[in-house]
Amino acid sequence: DVARVPGTASTKSRFSLLTTKPVRGKLLRWNTKGHGWIRPEDPIQHPSATENDGDAWTAQRDVVGAVPAEGDAVTFIPYVDEANRLGAMSVQAAAEDQPVAPWRDPARRKKRRRHASEGDNDAASLPEESGSWRRQQQAS
Repeated sequence: DVARVPGTASTKSRFSLLTTKPVRGKLLRWNTKGHGWIRPEDPIQHPSATENDGDAWTAQRDVVGAVPAEGDAVTFIPYVDEANRLGAMSVQAAAEDQPVAPWRDPARRKKRRRHASEGDNDAASLPEESGSWRRQQQAS
């Protein structure tokens, strides 16, 4: 299981990748709420793929760049969420001459430090608690 990170969907959900290699498919539907369904070109071999006719659910936060139009060819990384539902992340328009962006491991992603004004004012997020501030204070 991998914790989701911003840009790859909700940070609260957990999921298991079915592959790190992009899969081709077609965006079947997209609604005004910002989510839709993708039909893979080749059926995904997983028990969760038997639901929803094998289509993978996706959301705006799972899309890289602009949302493709309904009927457009796309590439995506398939996953299964904690409720054992098939989903698609790293969704992008597929072009024959365009390389597919590889999936990035969230564990390798650097965490962005939050400023105290962004909420969650715990001591670890305040600039005064950083190591550089402590070193400056110890030096003076």
